[in-house]
Amino acid sequence: MDKVSVIMSTYNTPKSYLRSAIDSILSQTYKNLELIVVCDGSKEEYNYLKSEYKDDRIKLILNEENKGLPYSLNLGIEKSTGKYIARMDSDDISLTNRISEELEFLRRSDLDLCGTSALLIGNTRGKKKLLFNSPEEIEVQLLFRATLIHPTIIGKRCLFERYKYDNDFTCSQDFELWSRMSGNCRIGNCDKCLLEYRVHKKQASFEKSQIQRELSRRIIEKNSSKITGKYDEKICKCLWFLSGREKITKKNYKEFSRMIDYTLEKNHEFCKYDDKLIKKIFYNRFFEQIIKNRIYIGNLTCFGKVLHSYNVSDLFHELINLV
Repeated sequence: MDKVSVIMSTYNTPKSYLRSAIDSILSQTYKNLELIVVCDGSKEEYNYLKSEYKDDRIKLILNEENKGLPYSLNLGIEKSTGKYIARMDSDDISLTNRISEELEFLRRSDLDLCGTSALLIGNTRGKKKLLFNSPEEIEVQLLFRATLIHPTIIGKRCLFERYKYDNDFTCSQDFELWSRMSGNCRIGNCDKCLLEYRVHKKQASFEKSQIQRELSRRIIEKNSSKITGKYDEKICKCLWFLSGREKITKKNYKEFSRMIDYTLEKNHEFCKYDDKLIKKIFYNRFFEQIIKNRIYIGNLTCFGKVLHSYNVSDLFHELINLV
């Protein structure tokens, strides 16, 4: 049984959340694991965990000052010894079968990295479902958004030794990392919900939304070169629209549609991604934005393109999830 190293970083996490997160890893059905907990600048937190837990599978690391999540994750990976690396956030809860099920899926599907769906807990409840799971679909999705739930991932150690988290990305470090990995390894998603993902207002996604927006733009600007081999302003604008960072309105939806058409034409010209697949994903996202923002389209030309890229069951599935 190969060892799995679970990497967690914590900085002033409420004790009840932190205990639930740690206990959920220690109670996994998969037994050959270690939990690397990096206390990122809080000696009080480090001392608390040292006194509370005597389990040999836990390795505690203390940063003397707050270094940030990318630094702490890289440090945890460096100090780990497992053949596989899994992520865990200090305020989430892994289901007891998470590691065993996810590792089995990774091997069966011949993947280098995978994530899972998640159940939302806290301020928001429900299922965080992943609509695109295959490596080919995810590679296209990663052009404009992180399509893996960061604290659910597990991957081969060699992958994380080759690709490290970028310390400059205090937010969106997962999107940045997956974008660099994309095209050079097989990334997939397991549709099973194997993690309870806590939503609360102290998350980075709430507190640092503007920084996250700026860093996401940097990632997308770089990704825009993947289709033609060089930066393209129109492709970049298309991907930015698809990311959802730019709200689609009655005034700009036609421009959005033109940017999609332009990008699809360039993809066909340079033969980067499967034409049918990228069309389906792009117009699916366009459809999501239309529904989300309740845009009335008098001329149904754009909408017809969306319908044409779907079969009936796919379209029905999207309507159920979006309306």
